[in-house]
Amino acid sequence: MIRSMNFSDKLLTALVIGQGSAGQRHARVLAEIGLTVTTVSRRANVGLFTSIAKAVEISNPDYVVVATETIDHARVLAELSSIASHAKILVEKPLFGACPDTSLSAFRELRVGFSLRMHSGLRKLRAEIADQTVVSAQVYCGQYLPDWRPDRDYRGTYSSDRTRGGGALHDLSHELDYAGWLFGAYTRVNAIGGSFGSLGIQADDSWGILASFERCPIATLQMNYLFRPLRRDCVVVTTDHSYELDFRTHTLSRDGKCIDRDDVAKDTLTQRLHKSFLDGANDLPGASEAAQVDALIWRIEEAGQSQ
Repeated sequence: MIRSMNFSDKLLTALVIGQGSAGQRHARVLAEIGLTVTTVSRRANVGLFTSIAKAVEISNPDYVVVATETIDHARVLAELSSIASHAKILVEKPLFGACPDTSLSAFRELRVGFSLRMHSGLRKLRAEIADQTVVSAQVYCGQYLPDWRPDRDYRGTYSSDRTRGGGALHDLSHELDYAGWLFGAYTRVNAIGGSFGSLGIQADDSWGILASFERCPIATLQMNYLFRPLRRDCVVVTTDHSYELDFRTHTLSRDGKCIDRDDVAKDTLTQRLHKSFLDGANDLPGASEAAQVDALIWRIEEAGQSQ
């Protein structure tokens, strides 16, 4: 069950750092649920401020969302640690996408925005398999990159540039997070990945991963920028049942029969994410748990380079 919002009577103020597509979505949703929102963007005339320090000084936010490019998360968090440690911090996924030696202990509370954890079908699946023996899992996420932001040339976006933290493995790390959430820590990983399509980008567009997790001996994960128009699903086989979760239709089936159908309209998961965190729930991963996803990303990339 997703907890309902139970904000205090105090009018909350939010600061959203980064005004790309993710940052704009966060700002819009936070305003819709009743927060006073201030924005920061390094691009002039895009956010209300270009300086994080000035935005914090003037708005004194209760809640800060870091929605910059992944490669910039460590720098932004280092700055916030000395000027906004009193605030709740939400960081867009993945936390760093690597394993830097960055302390986050200064923050009152920090969570990472793996919003698929707010999907009722995924939560139902996790509850269903909790007491079962898992045999195998198949995770797939693919969508044609040019369709992501049809109003922009995809070749100039963050996703297309590995040096800015882009690439299919980082962009689609929701799948890595929920695999660990469902099955525990990874124990073995092998992978093949790279740029195999015709997108002409400087980042990986496809990954095939074979892994074992504490509660799942055989897991295959495929993530790519190439599938048209969209495929996103998870199949889990246990000794008792077979499950299929289709994120396109938002349905979870057990042995071929639907047992959950989520109503996910535009921005629904983002709205649930913010309400949950602001209401004091522990639905989202903290820094140490999110760091496990970073470690898995690093391990997959290492495995891919050895092929």
